Amino acid sequence: GGVEVAMPVEREAPPPMRVACGHCSGRQPNRLLHPPDLQGGGGTPTPDPDPEPTPGTGVTNGGFESGATGWSGDTGTIGTGGYAARTGSYKAWLGGYGTTRTEAITQQVTVPSSGATLDFWLRVVTREGTRTAYDRMQVQAISGGSTTVLGTWSNRDASSSYVQRSVSLNSFAGKTITLRFVSSEDYTLATSFLVDDVAMR
Repeated sequence: GGVEVAMPVEREAPPPMRVACGHCSGRQPNRLLHPPDLQGGGGTPTPDPDPEPTPGTGVTNGGFESGATGWSGDTGTIGTGGYAARTGSYKAWLGGYGTTRTEAITQQVTVPSSGATLDFWLRVVTREGTRTAYDRMQVQAISGGSTTVLGTWSNRDASSSYVQRSVSLNSFAGKTITLRFVSSEDYTLATSFLVDDVAMR
C-alpha cells in the first residue's frame, strides 16, 4: 500500500465542550450545526448504472452521478445531502464535523504517456477564520509505494461557490497511480470540502 502522509494539527489546546445536536446523526451536520446555505433539490436520485470513463478523462464517474462507482475509501462521503453539487445531484463531501477526523476517497487511473492535468471543482465552507490553515484537504498521487502531495487547500480557501482547481500529473506520465482526495480537520470548528466534476485532460 501507499505511505500515508500525516497532516499535523496545529492547535494543541484541550478540546472544548461540544454542543449537543439532538437532530443530528451519523454524518449529518455537526457538519455545521446550522442549515447549509445551498441545498440539494428534491429526493435522492437513483445512481446511473455502470459508468464508463468520459473519453479523454481517464476518471470513472468523476461527477459522482453514479454514486460510489469507481471510487474506494470513505465512499459514504458521496451523496446528495446538504450542500448542492456543482452539476447534477451528487458530489463528495469531505469533512464538516468540527472534530478531529480524516476522510479520503481514492481511484486508480492511468496517466497518458504525454502527461496530463487533473481538474476538479472545489467549494470550501468553514466556521474557522481565513487567516490560519487549521483544516486541510489534499490531492495526492500514490505510486510505487510513495505518496506525492499534488495540492493542498484549507479553510483559508473558503468560497461561496465552486472554484476550478488543477494539478499536474506530468511526473506520472505513462504510469498507473492512485488518486487520493483526503481531508483532515482539527478538534473544533467545522470545515467542509465539497468536490465535484473530477476529470483528467
